[in-house]
Amino acid sequence: MSKRIDLFIREGSVETIYQDEVAGLLAEVAKQPSTSFVVRRASHVEPYTEEGTVYWEVDLSPVGGAVIRKSESGERFTRRQDALEFELRWLNQFYFRRHNHGKADFE
Repeated sequence: MSKRIDLFIREGSVETIYQDEVAGLLAEVAKQPSTSFVVRRASHVEPYTEEGTVYWEVDLSPVGGAVIRKSESGERFTRRQDALEFELRWLNQFYFRRHNHGKADFE
C-alpha cells in the first residue's frame, strides 16, 4: 500500500510533514551537488504529569500555534497516539492551508 506524502514548494523551500518514507528522499537530495536543506520541527508532542497521571500535550508554538492539552472534544490526551493524530490534523488544517493560500488538498 502506498502512502500519500504532500509536499509544498514555495519560494525555493519545500515543506512537508516528516514521515519515515521521506528519509529516503532526503538522502537522495543530499547527494546532489550544491544542494542543502534544513529539517525544522513544526511542533512537539511531549508528556506532562498532573496529579500523578501522565498526559500528552501538543506544542505548536514553532509554527505560531498554542500548546494544546485537550482534544476538540475537551478530553485530555491520555494516549500519545491521540496527541500525534491531533497534531497532524492541526498542521494540515491550519498551518499548511494558511501558508499555501488555502490550496492544500488533504484527504
